[in-house]
Amino acid sequence: LMTRWIFFKGDEILTQGEPGDSLFMISLGALEVLQNGHRICHLGSGDVFGELGALGTSKTRTASIRCKDICDVYVLAKEALHHLLGLHPTAQEALRKLATVRMRSDVERNSEKHILLHCPLFQQSSRKFLDRISEHMEDSLFMEGEDLCKQGEKGDTMFILVKGVLDVLVWKEGANVKVNELPAGSVIGEIAVLGLANHRTATLRAQKVCLVQVLHRPILMKYLNEFPREIATFQEVGASRLAKSGVSKNALFQQQVLFQESSAAFLEELCKQLQRKIIFPGQIIVEEGAESQEMYAIAQGEAFVEKDGRRISNLLEGSAFGEMAVLGLTSGQSVTIKAERMCDLQYLNSYDLETILEDFPQDKVQLFQVVATMMREELAEISNEEILQEVPLLALLGDSFIKGLAEQMQVRVARKEELIKSKNDKFFVSILQGKASVFLSDLVIRELNEGDTYGETQSLGLVQSSNCEIKAGGSSCLYLVGDKDVVQKLFQAEGGRPRDKLKSTAHVAPEKGKGVIESSPLKAMNFSQAQLDKVYLLCEECFGVADQELLSARQSHKNLLFVVAGKAKQQRGEGTVHYESGTSMVNLNKDFTPVSQGAVTATTHCKYLVLNKRLLMQFIKGQPEEERQRLLQCLGSMPGQARTPATLRQMSTHVAQRCLQAAKSALKDNVKPWEKPKVRITLNLAAERGPVHSSWIKQPDSPTSRRSNVPTEDCRQQRSPPKRVDELDQQEALFCHDMRRLTRMAKACAEDALHELKGLRSEADELRRQLRQLTDAHSDDASPGRLQAGRRRDLGSQDGFLPKAQNTRKTHSPLRVSE
Repeated sequence: LMTRWIFFKGDEILTQGEPGDSLFMISLGALEVLQNGHRICHLGSGDVFGELGALGTSKTRTASIRCKDICDVYVLAKEALHHLLGLHPTAQEALRKLATVRMRSDVERNSEKHILLHCPLFQQSSRKFLDRISEHMEDSLFMEGEDLCKQGEKGDTMFILVKGVLDVLVWKEGANVKVNELPAGSVIGEIAVLGLANHRTATLRAQKVCLVQVLHRPILMKYLNEFPREIATFQEVGASRLAKSGVSKNALFQQQVLFQESSAAFLEELCKQLQRKIIFPGQIIVEEGAESQEMYAIAQGEAFVEKDGRRISNLLEGSAFGEMAVLGLTSGQSVTIKAERMCDLQYLNSYDLETILEDFPQDKVQLFQVVATMMREELAEISNEEILQEVPLLALLGDSFIKGLAEQMQVRVARKEELIKSKNDKFFVSILQGKASVFLSDLVIRELNEGDTYGETQSLGLVQSSNCEIKAGGSSCLYLVGDKDVVQKLFQAEGGRPRDKLKSTAHVAPEKGKGVIESSPLKAMNFSQAQLDKVYLLCEECFGVADQELLSARQSHKNLLFVVAGKAKQQRGEGTVHYESGTSMVNLNKDFTPVSQGAVTATTHCKYLVLNKRLLMQFIKGQPEEERQRLLQCLGSMPGQARTPATLRQMSTHVAQRCLQAAKSALKDNVKPWEKPKVRITLNLAAERGPVHSSWIKQPDSPTSRRSNVPTEDCRQQRSPPKRVDELDQQEALFCHDMRRLTRMAKACAEDALHELKGLRSEADELRRQLRQLTDAHSDDASPGRLQAGRRRDLGSQDGFLPKAQNTRKTHSPLRVSE
């Protein structure tokens, strides 16, 4: 089948650009390869050339072959070659590899070294990174009609078409339909090599002989770990390529519980604001303790959740997390979430969400209501009925009333500094989680913690409407709302009996409250009637049942108390002070008081007024200049309000007595202060369950678990802490407060002493100066003996001492009178 040819020196066996399809094998001799007139390589005995034309990869010769001496060459025609390859398939693979190497060399000579630079995925990568990737890329040759990949099959490789043309075929109606044609330089499979697509979406078939470079996913991941700076580039470029490729799952956010009840128009605007993010395996999506303002949904991939370095759960495709972060209800994440595999994430920024919600106020209310319900489910161990039973005033009204009210309570959530209750709102609130502050005239008059309630007396009709506002504190506040109209309906259903129990104490004319203020020690202020009315409006009208704490020990230092009806008592030092109807607790002295003040407790059902000291001072300072000076003068002259600081001995004695009392109380109740439990355990039971709502991880298509509202016996036992613990908390807080005050007073005394010492030194220097002037004035009339005596006295005065009296009498110094 082969023909033998002999060529002499200088003969040209092949000419570049001429057609040819024969294969040549050198038996003897040396040849040179010329391309565009330039020598590119040498061939010798055993080498083969012309394989590109014989395989049909090129119809014309790509280079010229010239003999350097006499050559013995064997020639094999194309038809004979294909006949032999059919008989020996293994030889075809070796010939393909040879043709692939020759085509790759031709391409490198005629183009840039890095073919990867033509791929958008690698255009921003460093040359060193591309060098390492290129070393491991495979060259493959595909003949006409052969498939690079088939639709539906798994794949993790990327193809770069170096030479040739590819047809893109999609299976439709039982046949492959050509939908596109890819020229040389095209890149296929960028999403697959990143691990964001596991199946081919189309069939690629060679229209002509194609030279393709192949990059496998493990190679890419290996060098991304060695070049971590490249990861950020691939995240950005990969996300943009995903957006352009049409691989999108906007329905992910619509399927989440948070947005299931939202309007179609709102969801449409929401999907326009969604962004893509690519996360590589091992990368952190959100970190425990870090601030986050995004909500994420996993379109592809898998992640896992860690708490305190311990793995607690997995997140699969379709999962979402960060609902509270995107709504601004948390300041830091409670868990860490890392990518297990390559993750394609959709995320929504809080700023974009707030911009959309400005045009959809109803959807905003609905979103926060959904989140409030989800947060309430995290505290499902405690029912609304149990929470209301812990309110002394409501517990007095009976179980049937509480049960009916608990069924009508609504749960809500507010962000930091958002308004919970305005002056005109007619409902009361019960704090479930977080903190809140009560404002009156833009000043905080009370702090509400978990388990505290506010406004129940107004809803029950026991006091008049309050001028106070409530705002959320911390990152968020979860609370229950009881409407006043609902309370009134329950009263009617009960026949009015619950309110009759408190009616005799509660219904007091407003004039009586003003009279108590006027008859209190504040009468020394000589308020006018108009001023008295304004002071009354600054007071908070309250109602307490028997044995209820009206003011804590800390609050009693910041507020004035006026008992309008009922009786109360307060522990002061070793004794107890009783407050009858019409009496008051007024102490405007801000300095240290050696007598400790305990909490104020109601002896009977009690109606009272509370006036914050800061509000009163703000009212006084807001008066005209002349009136303000008069009121401040009256305030300073009030009995018992003298601002004489206690001595260091008094303060130290007081602190020692407080410590001794706290130790005795702890020994008596067998309570260790350093191991004491929290008083408000009721609403903190869910904290023992591990991570809760701050990241809100929810698997797709999983039913929402609702826990029973019936508490276990253990829970009931945990909600009965010793009452003495609350007193120890108060004593500890007051002890720390006194120690800080003691430190400040000691520093102040030291500064005063230094200032006084400096003043005395200045006076001594002035006396020395005057003494020198007098001595110089009388020196001319004095005798030499007297002058020497005067100099001796002057030298003695420089040491800070005056001359002794006996010396002045002996010498009859004329300076005696002046001294």
